[in-house]
Amino acid sequence: METEGFVNEAIKLKVILNDNRIEKVILPSQPDSPNELMSTLKEKLHRKFDFSLLYEDPDFNNELYNLETIEDLPSPRATVKVLRIRRDTDLGLTRVSASELQDAPPERLGRWPEVFVIPTLSMEVEFALREGNCAYLRHETVLKITRDQKHNILGRMAWTIFNLIMVHEMMKENRDLPLINQHTQKTFALRRKEIVKSSPSVEHLRTRWPALFLEVQLHAEFQRITNQSLQQTFYTALDHHTPRLLTLFREKEGKSTTHVGISQHHEVVGGIPIRPAHVSVVLEDKIVMTNSRSWPDALGVVFGLLYSLHLNYPKALGSTSEFMQKVFLNLDDGKLKPKLLALKNELLA
Repeated sequence: METEGFVNEAIKLKVILNDNRIEKVILPSQPDSPNELMSTLKEKLHRKFDFSLLYEDPDFNNELYNLETIEDLPSPRATVKVLRIRRDTDLGLTRVSASELQDAPPERLGRWPEVFVIPTLSMEVEFALREGNCAYLRHETVLKITRDQKHNILGRMAWTIFNLIMVHEMMKENRDLPLINQHTQKTFALRRKEIVKSSPSVEHLRTRWPALFLEVQLHAEFQRITNQSLQQTFYTALDHHTPRLLTLFREKEGKSTTHVGISQHHEVVGGIPIRPAHVSVVLEDKIVMTNSRSWPDALGVVFGLLYSLHLNYPKALGSTSEFMQKVFLNLDDGKLKPKLLALKNELLA
């Protein structure tokens, strides 16, 4: 009975007919198939023309995909887009006018390359496809793939398509930065799923998502994840807390000279140039970014990389990184270890 109640639950649809008309449709239950849904919408919205449906997929940042199985439709709320089909009765062909093509997602209107190499899919999907091919050759039965298998295929295809574009653009001397930004934004959901789920190495990510290692794209990625500007938030906190931090450091320096000695303290600090020519960032024993203008810039880049690439904080900088995260940037729950909480209290005193 609980299963039946869930199946028969009402579903609310936001139906995009065109740029100027959007309708809300409430159905008493989820239709059994895309064809039944199209018939229902045709009746409720008084549409006489044939159309296909695209749906916004929340797993891929609400990108539009063809609605091929009713299980793909999110429930109990979904957004669908009507794509009109005009039939040429004389030729028996399906055509869409130029004005109607404007309703289609713009990324689907570009031309495919002459040769497109299908990427390797997951082991499960490759096995299912092989079994499906054998079943078709023997019995001419068509393979029905699951939702997860479909997402694996679409995800790998999407990455391959955008990688024909982004990696190639990154190799140019004069890069099209607006194009790179457009594609890194479109692939955000796919990239985050891969990074968080698989925890790939930094070297792998540099090959797979090279645009993330441009400073401007790193800052854009951080904002997509946290909904705040890394530079603005970090420098605002730095300007606000620096006077008090310097006071605390001087107090602690005065106490430490009694036990350690001034010469040792100056030997460590004196080795760091105040105005470096440039600063390089090293992760997993390799230089990944360079030419930061100052130490604060480089520190912001390091934190942005650790957060965007979902890396653990270095053990030697664990407390510093946690303090930056929870005090300077106000990220996560704000709970601090006792010694960091004591420093925060001293800082805000």
